[in-house]
Amino acid sequence: MSCGSQLWEAALAVQAILACNLAEECGSTLMKAHEYIKSSQILENPSGDFSEKFRHMSKGGWAFQVADYGWPISDCTAEALKAILLSSNISPNIVDEKLATDRIYEAVNFILSLQEVTGCFMKTGTLYYATYRNIFPIWALGEYRKQVFNPKRS
Repeated sequence: MSCGSQLWEAALAVQAILACNLAEECGSTLMKAHEYIKSSQILENPSGDFSEKFRHMSKGGWAFQVADYGWPISDCTAEALKAILLSSNISPNIVDEKLATDRIYEAVNFILSLQEVTGCFMKTGTLYYATYRNIFPIWALGEYRKQVFNPKRS
């Protein structure tokens, strides 16, 4: 597996090309990007009871890089969905096979599943304020101990 930002870059590139009205000039690029974005959508949830593994649903989302990465992110999903929806308005000669409606619904469901009761969206949806509230003070105390009681200090 590569470590990159392929999905993110493809989605933003599609949006930029379409915002500049360059669909005809960049038709082959849009076609390839559209196919890549479609193929990068995560189609299944993790196997078994993924909630026991501190996982959130994955089906319908997009990860930062490739579908095999398996950890979808709200903003990547939103940008990919936006690129897919914008692409559906261009010539069928460029983008002939649109994303199936049920897969669009799955993407929307994934995004909505990450919305907090406050209305905000966390980037990954797996860490909550309570986690930060509890972990960071403990981490800070550990750092304080290392700095103040470091035996190597003279």
